[in-house]
Amino acid sequence: MGSLLEDPLGVAERLDQFLGPSIYTWGELQAILNILFTTEERNMIRRAGMRIWDSQHAQGPLADTKWPLQDPNWNHQQQDHRINMQDLRGIIVQGIREAVPRGQNINKAFNERQKKEETPMDELERLRKNLQMYSGLDPETPLGQALLKTQFVAKSWEDIRKKLEKLDNWQDRDLDELLREAQKVYVRRDEESHKRQADGSYRLVHDLREINKRTAAHFPVVANPYTLLSRLGPEKQYYSVIDLKDAFWACPLDEKSRDYFAFEWEDPVTHRRQQLRWTVLPQGFTESPNLFGQALEQILQEYQTGEGVTLIQYVEDLLIAGEAEDKVRAESIRLLNFLSAKGLKVSKAKLQFVEEEVKYLGHYLRKGEKKIDPERVKGILSIPPPKSKKQIRQLLGLMGYCRQWIENYSTKVKFLYEKLSQGGLVKWDEKDDKHLKALRHDLVNAPVLSLPDLKRPFYLFVNTDSGTAYGVLTQEWAGKKKPVGYLSKLLDPVSRGWPTCLQALVACALLVEEANKITFNGELRVLSPHNIRGILQQKAEKWITDARLLSMRESY
Repeated sequence: MGSLLEDPLGVAERLDQFLGPSIYTWGELQAILNILFTTEERNMIRRAGMRIWDSQHAQGPLADTKWPLQDPNWNHQQQDHRINMQDLRGIIVQGIREAVPRGQNINKAFNERQKKEETPMDELERLRKNLQMYSGLDPETPLGQALLKTQFVAKSWEDIRKKLEKLDNWQDRDLDELLREAQKVYVRRDEESHKRQADGSYRLVHDLREINKRTAAHFPVVANPYTLLSRLGPEKQYYSVIDLKDAFWACPLDEKSRDYFAFEWEDPVTHRRQQLRWTVLPQGFTESPNLFGQALEQILQEYQTGEGVTLIQYVEDLLIAGEAEDKVRAESIRLLNFLSAKGLKVSKAKLQFVEEEVKYLGHYLRKGEKKIDPERVKGILSIPPPKSKKQIRQLLGLMGYCRQWIENYSTKVKFLYEKLSQGGLVKWDEKDDKHLKALRHDLVNAPVLSLPDLKRPFYLFVNTDSGTAYGVLTQEWAGKKKPVGYLSKLLDPVSRGWPTCLQALVACALLVEEANKITFNGELRVLSPHNIRGILQQKAEKWITDARLLSMRESY
């Protein structure tokens, strides 16, 4: 969307286009604002929008009634509620336009970045003077402080900016506190030149790209995150997530292989050079995750979980889930002691211990349901339209991780795959913008999915559209069918030339195969607008080869 402080008019225009002609509820609009803007930016937008509304509607309803702080539960079916939703959208867009004061040249106040030798104090003082000079805004007002804070971080020299952005909730910290942190980096710049991790510690880095090129990669024996959570079940209410610390270093490297990982190291104090070798699995080696995952899996085979508790492993990330809080607590402690006895360390900073909601593999798990991590959604929304095939592949990779939440995903990303198959440079037009906005809209409004219960029957609703098989896998709870996941796949070129009824037959076979990855071949009932069994028995032989027909019959 761009930066609110640097281009408020452009952000307002792009958001207005993104929202399109649809009518959004209070909750949907708040969700979009939470993803796109910081707390202070949202407050700036609300103040500006409400001020403009009240000035334009002196005799009408106050802005507080149009943008309440709590969800008013407006109903699309009522005319006055629909009007309130439309008015709220207008207030938000207008608030974005006017959130940043239009001085004589506010951009000029912030167009200069900090020089490397400029102290943070001098930088902040320069920003204060420029803000007052070019915008006429008092730097001591709440709005002035908010502008100074965001620009002080954004315009700082790279090492200072990275340090400040890593602070938890830096947007909510005082400007003086940010200045102190910036001053620490400036004073200790020589020490900070080495790469630090998020917790401030150092990680020994070795460039292993040449070794990776010459390594025959093995098929990864790693669980598929697409289906891994199917083993949990919806009855689980409490979770613990354990992230192993320096996991690869717990695996010793064979003596014959250590020379391959030799490197020269220079002591930063004495400047003495010496040759070292890795004696454990190094970070950056292409086979390290696979080898460690297999080793940990063998260790965990010795561990037996208690009744009513499930243990899931994905490389070095472990998840414990259960119905009862006391059982999950006891099992978590027992597993931690077991790992310690095996010489494995746990990251205390990343430990999520007996909680009702946890983050695991990019999902949030709570009460038998899963939803996409909002930070992942925010990251995808911040990506500009792709200008190269490499950027298209990156976008497809990020979107593909969320495909279970997007109905008819394959059809909606078909335009991206078509651009990959075209020769020459990528050409992006307004039609592509429209498709991308629709994808982003689906991502923002992604539903919460139920975790599957492998003991209950599944219902798979299947249909076809534009050469794509799409459907939704559901389970019945309290008389209602709740979505477990949205499935979709492109039909092969041969099938796309067949009659619609035969396309439906192929679609069912494809999606049943996909559904089995989630249901683990559990009881599955397929529902389609076509009589699949009748087509399979009567008409299919004229179009479909015997081998393919046999495969389809096995699916049913």
